[in-house]
Amino acid sequence: DEPTLAATAQNPTFTEGDAARLAKQASFGPTPALVARIKELGANAWLDEQFAATGSTYADLAVAVRRDFCTSGDTVCSRQHFSRVPAAMRFYADAVMAPDQLRQRVAFALGQMVVASEAEVNSAAGIAAFNQIFLDNAFGNFRDILARATMLGYMGDYLDMADSNKSAPSENYARELLQLFSMGPDQLNMDGTPKLDATGARQPNYTPEDIRGVARALTGWSYARVGGAAITDGNARDYSQPMIPVPTRYDSTAKSFLGTSVAAGATQETSVAAVVDAAFNNASTAPFVSKFLIAHLVTPNPTPAYVGRVAAAFANNGGGVRGGLKAGVRAVLTHSEARTPPGAAPRTV
Repeated sequence: DEPTLAATAQNPTFTEGDAARLAKQASFGPTPALVARIKELGANAWLDEQFAATGSTYADLAVAVRRDFCTSGDTVCSRQHFSRVPAAMRFYADAVMAPDQLRQRVAFALGQMVVASEAEVNSAAGIAAFNQIFLDNAFGNFRDILARATMLGYMGDYLDMADSNKSAPSENYARELLQLFSMGPDQLNMDGTPKLDATGARQPNYTPEDIRGVARALTGWSYARVGGAAITDGNARDYSQPMIPVPTRYDSTAKSFLGTSVAAGATQETSVAAVVDAAFNNASTAPFVSKFLIAHLVTPNPTPAYVGRVAAAFANNGGGVRGGLKAGVRAVLTHSEARTPPGAAPRTV
């Protein structure tokens, strides 16, 4: 079970080693000052302090320019606006100096799960906007991450949801949303172990028909344009903003996927919300996301009990809210498997 504030108060032997261990899990590295602060406060009080901390940002970098903004041969301009360099430099500067270390670590972990890449999209503003989603919502709600990432122009280009047409819907984003960004390919118990059928085989979370239904629901979107340029202006794509609807490309017929139905004539926004809700509310999403966060913050080999404890916090943050990442992160970092050094007897913090 998750150690409580009372358990913390009853255990005055939160050592420098304990503090350093938490710093390694919840920051970009222990410093003498950080270790001293954690040792002074204990785990839960330091987490409270970090949940309130701010300082890192990409928002000022998320300002798009036209593709023809730089003059030919101006490598400095091109690097500043059409590469990952500005976001990478900001990442390292904030990782070293900004005080909101836990927010950054959680944002970084989430960005390894919901993935896009400069390998496909060369836009400094788009990369910055994409990373800002994770900073903004590191202690918010996982549904908001799915919703914002789904609609961002940068992701729209990377996984081909942008300009997906009802005549030939792209299935790329639909497949990755389910397989990597939310529920995972196989049905899971709350403790992260696979659900097996009567023959002992794993059971899939979705079918090819589900993928096709999701893909149809996500048709009819294109990039916002810098300066309100025409939708036909390929040099004005704004990867840093949510995509805009193009109704003539949208499949407005009835759709079914993942046990969800979208009525014929439903708006594009309704279809997208139905997709996000179906992925977010799937029974496997809580353990899938929880196990991923544990792996990226603490250990790649958590016990089922550890995963189950974190998944329960994801499913209900204590106030009846599903997807609360603050509760999930606290459960990850205060569980006895996180606070106990390898090979030692379990202990509270």
